[in-house]
Amino acid sequence: MSLLAFSRLALSFTFGLGLTALSAAGQTTDCPDLGTRFVSARAEVNAWTGCTGATVRVNGITVTTGQSHPNLCPTLVTYYPAHYEGGVAKRGFRLGSKRQLPITVFQRECVTSYLLFLELGSSCEAVHRFQSGYIDSWDELACGTRVHVAVDEG
Repeated sequence: MSLLAFSRLALSFTFGLGLTALSAAGQTTDCPDLGTRFVSARAEVNAWTGCTGATVRVNGITVTTGQSHPNLCPTLVTYYPAHYEGGVAKRGFRLGSKRQLPITVFQRECVTSYLLFLELGSSCEAVHRFQSGYIDSWDELACGTRVHVAVDEG
């Protein structure tokens, strides 16, 4: 191998190592590149019953029945809280701790008001609420940050 060919090979090898080192700067080999994405709160109507059209609010979310479902009352409304979904590809991040947020079901019924025998009107009113499960909400951390856990030895 000539001296010129050898010098070109050595130069390209050194240059290649330099680019590799620059691209890996600040990255650790154990960084999964996973982060979170925000998911807004939502209310999902599971069942309807006959009633005059009404506007129903569930934890700040309005379920309007007057236009989309006239004369109906949403009898089962499932509320999913706002949360951070984990497992989204995000360079330089990893998932941190996870919290479980409650999924709540609101049971409603149509209540008709009377004055003696005269019907005054109907309204869609809450009668019961229960928890139907949980949804995970994740924190994300930049790779390279440490999480300190305090241990009580007492």
